[in-house]
Amino acid sequence: MKLILPPNIVWTYENTNSFLTKIISSLSKELDITGITEIHFLDDMNPNIAGEMVVNSLVPSDYTIKLRSSILYKEILNNKQEVNNFINTLKHELCHVHDHNKLQHIYKTLIENDDTIDYERVSLLFAKKTWSEFIATYLSSDTSSTMIIEDKINALNDMCKNLYTIKKDKNTELLGQVFCCMAYVIGDILNKENLAEKLRIKIDARSFTPILQMLYDELKSLLKSYPNWNDVTYFIGIKDIFQTFVMQCKSE
Repeated sequence: MKLILPPNIVWTYENTNSFLTKIISSLSKELDITGITEIHFLDDMNPNIAGEMVVNSLVPSDYTIKLRSSILYKEILNNKQEVNNFINTLKHELCHVHDHNKLQHIYKTLIENDDTIDYERVSLLFAKKTWSEFIATYLSSDTSSTMIIEDKINALNDMCKNLYTIKKDKNTELLGQVFCCMAYVIGDILNKENLAEKLRIKIDARSFTPILQMLYDELKSLLKSYPNWNDVTYFIGIKDIFQTFVMQCKSE
């Protein structure tokens, strides 16, 4: 695994490598993270993105993980919440690698058919992304603090409120982002029923509450057979709920 570090940081390559090796070893005990070739620490990442897993387009079994470089500065390491956020982000990205390794045969089929662009296919791709974000969040939820979960719920609330002001600009991509945000929240609370009850009153999804419940039930059901899936049919239930969500939003 190769590390790519930005200039002007106080850490050495050796220190960073030792730091990461210990954390990754601890976080990945039950994960299949084979195929990670590089970890990039970037100064110029999108401020809305803490981490990202990138699949090599030429070698689909090779992965790059991108992370914000701020964790390599000592003042950040003195902030417990920032360290918790970093650990949660790193495990989330490791879980993406695990999921891709488990479902690579299915994801490969979706990529190979990428030339066909229609509403059904776009919906299926959003269903795949929704599952991917859910499972990575679910598998990394043991590193999620209450503050991390509340931040996700606040983000979902803001997105749902914005849907009522956007009106004509409710495009499918935007609605897909809201749908994925629902999956983030579900992934974090599914393992924590007591916490879920405590936080549920904070979820202000208004008329989207039935959609949220349908998605919750579908994702929970899919966990029973994961990762022993044969084809994309396992995404059809999520796809149908997404299309119901889109139809509901565009009719309001």
